[in-house]
This record gives sequence, structure tokens and C-alpha cells, in this order.
Amino acid sequence: MKKTFFYFRFSKTLFAIYTSIFTLNTVQSTPSQHVCENIQREHKAAVDISKKFQRGLITKEQAIDVLLDVFTDYSHPDGKTATLAQFIRKTTDLDNPIIRVAVEQRGWSGNEVYAVKNKGSSEPQFFLKLFTWDAKFYLPEIFGLSFMSEVKEVASPKIYSLGQCVIDGKQFFLVLQTSLKGLSIQQYFSRVGEQPYNSKERSKCLIELYDAVRICGYGLAKFHLTLPVKKQSFPYETEKHMRQDLNSAIEALKNYPDHGINITNLQIYIDYMHEQMKKYDHLVGLAYEDIKTVHTFYDAENYQFGLVNPHKVFLSFDANEETQGLLVKDVCKYLLSLTLNRHEYYLDPNQNVSRRELLSIDETNEVKAMFEYGYHLGGGILPDELERDYILLHHNLFFIKNSMLDLPEPESTRVKYLIDISIDSLKSKLNKLF
Repeated sequence: MKKTFFYFRFSKTLFAIYTSIFTLNTVQSTPSQHVCENIQREHKAAVDISKKFQRGLITKEQAIDVLLDVFTDYSHPDGKTATLAQFIRKTTDLDNPIIRVAVEQRGWSGNEVYAVKNKGSSEPQFFLKLFTWDAKFYLPEIFGLSFMSEVKEVASPKIYSLGQCVIDGKQFFLVLQTSLKGLSIQQYFSRVGEQPYNSKERSKCLIELYDAVRICGYGLAKFHLTLPVKKQSFPYETEKHMRQDLNSAIEALKNYPDHGINITNLQIYIDYMHEQMKKYDHLVGLAYEDIKTVHTFYDAENYQFGLVNPHKVFLSFDANEETQGLLVKDVCKYLLSLTLNRHEYYLDPNQNVSRRELLSIDETNEVKAMFEYGYHLGGGILPDELERDYILLHHNLFFIKNSMLDLPEPESTRVKYLIDISIDSLKSKLNKLF
């Protein structure tokens, strides 16, 4: 790969499950001043490069060339465990860290995600994401983490250190992030599901959940208001992504020969929905683009709303740094996530996939109402009926498209179940219209 060099200028704008566990047998090793300065220099360079890439000023290949020159190489001849150990040892002051495959705060942006904590600690201090050098979301992850660090109303992971390594002949980028306090909304769901129906314990957990989603609604509204909100015509980028997902979904439906969806009618319906959405202006501004129950956190001790996995925030900006995010998309997507994640999928002792109900339909409806109430209190404007129908349509196409993904269990079974729901939803809608 030909090396390319750039002059770095840090922008002052706002753009600014396995169970295997291994312990690193190290003594306490506080990074030296030289190492700290090097970490800061690499951090600054990576953020600047991610911004240039987002604006289309450099290609992905050029960006990767620069970062391979800038980042320290933490590869160790003894393999993966030793490599990750070396990275943690040289960039943190954990005296006896433990690294395990992450369950919470992991997201799907990285190829691999690990929780890092000190021996004796109950909670992780860091999360370590590994990205292959050509990963789609590496540069967007850096951009998103940098941007979210400037958003005062929302807690978010911060970049702690960056690096590169080679593991089994493959080049990886390393991103060490701070962890968030509190629990994800999905964890609050699970807490409710552990309690018997009509019990005092369940009622208590439900109250905690209602408070959490209300604060999440309030926090999301404040996030949307971080940058100016404008009423303008339906964003072109939103329509483009919908049509891309339509083409992918049509291809994916070939795997479901009995799907019963008339493709011609589906295309007519999508054209009709775009025509309707273009008849009036919508709220456009800063959107998160990937908000769901596993990405939203609530710290009850500090009444703080938090978001993880910001690798799609870049979609809210065009090449001129103007916002183009459709705000109602975040709201509608989150309402759908609250609905669809009321069931939990897990592997039983025999490694078979099982499902259990966490929330009843009535409890789920109350959760959604509390979220909408919080969003309204925060100054947000809720979507109208057409906007809700449009986002549901896009959501269904997105899930059908994902039927081609190769996912581990129990996630694979969960997604197949959601795909069936999406197919039935589309089929029902089209049958009513045609």
C-alpha cells in the first residue's frame, strides 16, 4: 500500500458469547509523559483524518495509509492475547486488568469488542474495539466518538487510546473507549422480566424502567436540539437510503419464496410514500441514526442519559458540514426498538435458542408512552402518522435486507423472527392497499 502523508490540523468546530477470560499478569504501569503525549498526538491525528474523510476530502484508502504511519504498532509475537495485553499495559494504568468478550456496550460497529476491567472491580473501566484495517465503520466510529464528546447533554464513551496491530496475519485498528455508568434500557427490560407478574418486585422494576425511558426521551430531545433544527423538504439522503434498502430487500426476498409480497405493488407503495413525504417540510438536524434499547443508557444515580455506538452520527452531515438528519427517524426507530425487544433470546444449557417474554404488551405500551412524554418534555416534536408509516416501511425493508447477514446465535434466531414480523407487516399493508 503506497504511503501518503498529510498535514494535520485539528478543527476547533463541533465536528471536532464467549465466556473465555484471561488476566494480564502485569505490574502497575502508569504511561510515561512521552507515551501520554504520543497517545494525544495519535488521537488528534485520527480525529482530523476522520473529519476529512467524512467531508470527502480524502479517500478511505488515503486515510488508512496515514493512520498506519501515525499509530503505534502493539503487535506481539506471542499472538492475540499478548497483543491486547501489551496495548492495555502500555496505554492505561490498570495494575491487573482482565479482558473478556463484551456483552453490554458492545454495539456492532467493531469486528470484535472486549470489556476491560481491573481485577477486583465489578464493572469494566474500558471497552476495546478491534476493527479490520478496511472495516466500514472504523473512521465513522472515530468521527462519532469525537463529535459526541462535545455534546454536553448526553453521556457517551470517550476515546482513551488508539493503535494498530497484526493478529494472525490480519491488520487491525485498536480503539480503547471509556465505559458509561448505568444500565442499558435492554438491561432494565431484563430486570423486569426476572420478576413474576403482579409481584411487588416487578412493580418496582417497572417504575424504574418508566423513569429510565422518560429520561431517555428527554435526553434524546436535548440531543436533537444540540444543533439548530430546521424545517425543510424531505432529505434526499433519506430517500436514497430507502431505495438502496429496497433493492437489497428485493434480492433478499429470493431466500423466502413463500413471502407472498407483490414486488411491483411494493415499489408502487414506496413511490407513493415518497410523494406524500415530499408534500410538506420535516424537522431536519442532528440525528443519532442508530438508536435502540442496547445503545441507550440511564444512570439512575446521576439522572443521566447516555448513548453508545455513535458510528452512524456522520450520516447527519453532508460534505459541507450542514445537518441533514431526519429527526423523526430516531423517534420512530426507538419506539420500534422498545416494541420488538420485549422478548429476550438466549442459549439454554444445551446451547439451544430459547425465548422468553420480558414485558407484556400493555407494559410495553406504557414504556412507549413514557418515552414520548419525556421527548415532549425535552422540547421534541413527535412524528405524525405519515412519518411513522414511512419509518416503519423503511424499518421493514432494512430488516429484510439483513436476512443475508451471517450472525451468531442467539442473534441469528432473533433477527429471523424480526424478519418474519417485517414480511408480515409489509404483506398486511399491501393487501389493504391493493
